[in-house]
Amino acid sequence: MVITESKKSPTNNAVVKHKIFICKEHLEEFQSLSAESISFIEKEKGD
Repeated sequence: MVITESKKSPTNNAVVKHKIFICKEHLEEFQSLSAESISFIEKEKGD
């Protein structure tokens, strides 16, 4: 799995991209942590 993040550079108008590679051995742990993070954000944000 590859996740690409794009951010605007603070020093100029260039876009800086970062790629995160997750191998299948770590995918299950990533999914669990991701679900936990999303749940926390939704709880703190409220409906």
